[in-house]
Amino acid sequence: MGELRRSRPRSGVGGAFALSDVFYFSKKGIESIVDDEVTQRIMLACIGLSWLVIGTTMVGFLPNCRLKDWLSELVHIMCYRICARGLSATIHYHNRENKPKKGGICVANHTSPIDVVILANDGGYAMVGQVHGGLMGVVQRAMVRASVMSLVYLTPGEDLVMVLPIPGSVEVIYKARHSTDVYGVQICTVTQRSLHCTAEYTPRTSFSYPNITLRHTKLSDSGIYSIKDTENEELLHIYTLEICNVTEQSIQCKVEYQHRAFLSRGTLVLEKVKPSDSGVYTIWDPKYNTIILIHTLSVKDYLPNHVKRHQSTTLECTWNCSSSSVEWTVNRENVVAQCNQTSCISEEGYEMSHDQYLKGHYNLTIIRADYSMRGTYFCMCNNKCISEVKLIVETENSSVQLRPGEDLLMDFPITESVEVTYSGSVIYFCDPTDQKHCKSQQRHRIKPVLKLEKVKPNDSGVYVIQDHHTKYQLLQFNVSVREDNTNGSNTWRIVSAVEAAVILGLIIYFDLMEMQKSDTSD
Repeated sequence: MGELRRSRPRSGVGGAFALSDVFYFSKKGIESIVDDEVTQRIMLACIGLSWLVIGTTMVGFLPNCRLKDWLSELVHIMCYRICARGLSATIHYHNRENKPKKGGICVANHTSPIDVVILANDGGYAMVGQVHGGLMGVVQRAMVRASVMSLVYLTPGEDLVMVLPIPGSVEVIYKARHSTDVYGVQICTVTQRSLHCTAEYTPRTSFSYPNITLRHTKLSDSGIYSIKDTENEELLHIYTLEICNVTEQSIQCKVEYQHRAFLSRGTLVLEKVKPSDSGVYTIWDPKYNTIILIHTLSVKDYLPNHVKRHQSTTLECTWNCSSSSVEWTVNRENVVAQCNQTSCISEEGYEMSHDQYLKGHYNLTIIRADYSMRGTYFCMCNNKCISEVKLIVETENSSVQLRPGEDLLMDFPITESVEVTYSGSVIYFCDPTDQKHCKSQQRHRIKPVLKLEKVKPNDSGVYVIQDHHTKYQLLQFNVSVREDNTNGSNTWRIVSAVEAAVILGLIIYFDLMEMQKSDTSD
């Protein structure tokens, strides 16, 4: 223990234990976990997987030829052997005489990625299996590019085009999707650039080197098409064909999804997703009782922050961040403010308080909100999002009254692509950023204005200025154009004055007549 403690003081109580010994043993324990063989093996497997994706992707750029097949097999075997070493695998192969030869088929049900690693350690295989997403999908697509296998998805009536890698004699072997025949049946042969097919395929098959075209495919054409070199008994390419019979009339949904789900060119679209739509979506083939594809959907509900134009607002972010700095970004692209232990830096129009930052409050203040500032703001701590706020600048409404012949002036509130709509139709589009005639140092002082000259009464209505890309409404002008009634108003006033004078005169006249009668009587 003395050697472990070195210069650290011993316990004054007289025992052999000192409290500082805890740090030494904790340090050694963590080092043992990090440097153990299991961790190193996992890293080795990750390296093998990375090399598999990189290597097969690079090989996939090569044209179909024997060199590509040789490099593909070499990359696969090398990477699978690295992965096997990462798993500490000890593999013994028995009865090698039963190993599939080139052009042969090996069937294994319910295999896992580990089974593939073990199987492919002594030879290259073109894997045929279920399409996956995520990391497995990335690996699968990279392997497909480099291998002799192609996954083809068609709708009924489309043509299947198969490319011949060599100009020699080849044969096309077809195996139905759920056929019990392991080897399949020969449907076509190519000899000296001449195509010969069975009676079933002759009317629908044509050949123009290097393409063999199967026209007007149908559901029964789904399956595996293998192109084989008849001279060398070598498998050249495999096409796995899936025919999807999906039409616009065939979709049936629950009441909840009827108005949001539709089919477009074989793709099922769910419109206007919301957080309650999050979950796992499985595409299932009820006829063959198999899973075709699995989608995992996660919908986040951003916290909205509504603000009026030219007003200030504060985006809140309170978190115990262990990083030395915190930053705010807009749409994960532009950094508008950041703080560290010594100071804060903010772009024009934004502000972060250093005093509040030291207290753990990383709020961002927008001093004067404008439409160009709208978007989703992310509070980032050590490259990790700890708060998301969506800034919504409310639409501004203006009422304009004009006389016929006057001009309607509408300001463009942002320096982005905008459009003007009237009665639901786009009447004007422009890109205010294209101001080549302006000097760069003066552009911030220029406000783009749209002028509608010499308005008429039928120009009355609602004019909306909105973002051209997002259709987000920025400004709304309620325009009223009325005839000039000044002369008519003056005439009415004169007539009213004359009428009043006449009435007043009559009243005075009758009063005088009454007074005269009274005097005569006396």
